[in-house]
Amino acid sequence: MSMVIKFAGVVALSSAVAVAQISTWSLQVGGAGTANCSGAQLPNGGGNGTQTTASMLFSYDKSLAQLTVLVNNTSPIVAGYAAPQITKARFNVPRPAVTGMTLVSQTSASGAAANWSFSFDADTTTSPQPNNCKLNCFGSFNVGLNVPNGNHNAIVRADAPGANLVDDCGDSITFVFNVSGPGTQFINAGAFANSLASGGGGGTAQAGIKGQGMNNGVSEEAGVTGSCAPTAYATGQASPGCHMDLYFTGATGCGGCLVASFNPGPTTVGGTTYDIGYPFYDILSVTTISGQLNHVPVDLPNIPEIIGLSLYFSTGLYQPSTGLVFVAQSFTVTFVAGNCSN
Repeated sequence: MSMVIKFAGVVALSSAVAVAQISTWSLQVGGAGTANCSGAQLPNGGGNGTQTTASMLFSYDKSLAQLTVLVNNTSPIVAGYAAPQITKARFNVPRPAVTGMTLVSQTSASGAAANWSFSFDADTTTSPQPNNCKLNCFGSFNVGLNVPNGNHNAIVRADAPGANLVDDCGDSITFVFNVSGPGTQFINAGAFANSLASGGGGGTAQAGIKGQGMNNGVSEEAGVTGSCAPTAYATGQASPGCHMDLYFTGATGCGGCLVASFNPGPTTVGGTTYDIGYPFYDILSVTTISGQLNHVPVDLPNIPEIIGLSLYFSTGLYQPSTGLVFVAQSFTVTFVAGNCSN
């Protein structure tokens, strides 16, 4: 059964608030506070006590349905040890809002031209699951980025002793993707960064990397875990009388709710800042998340008065083990005139 959102008495709240087309979100992978497949925090991929760390910056332009991901090697350089290099990167997409993805370009900051392979698995919960999208104990990801055969073309610190910038990429690679699917207008960078892998035993991971010491040193996989990783997004057509589906995800064991507001915000509630405004309307509450995908079908009222009205959505999740609250990056639904295609 679908929810019917009622707009009586709120149409007058519609306002011409500019909606940002580009959103950003960053993750730190590896090092203290993240996990790796050996079960220890360190060492983490460099061998001999060094660690592999990376930052992953996600930028999504919904006007182009284009995602940019910057993978930057932030590994510390320790005198006398092989500097870590990155040979694999993994992340996910908000499902089922994104069902297709193509790699448009890849550009290294310095050194060799980037020539990584790209694999995409739209549904990590069903077989077959491509090996090129897996990452050891962290399970199956939607997106797999891998160096070509061997370890050449890895991302290495350009200032690391012994760095081979003839064969390897210095510091970072910027990957640009075109995405497709029924929800590309209702997603954001946070929905990519916080969507979760499937089937991992090393903790439910948002993203991951493989680090390896230069000259074929010790390797190790690292992943981003431990957060409630909330997302909020939608699919469908935002027109009178049409159908939409609202989604939120989060890590198992967390609990909270998907909320909506006619106020773009931001606002602070109980010391936590949401990038939507108060008052909130509770769309769906889940005491304890046992699966990754929570879904609310919505039938929009078939009245022209909602055209031009904007609703702002976000998710707040509570983690009982730490007492922390995690907030999703918000998304906006602005209702437009149109014939329903769903």
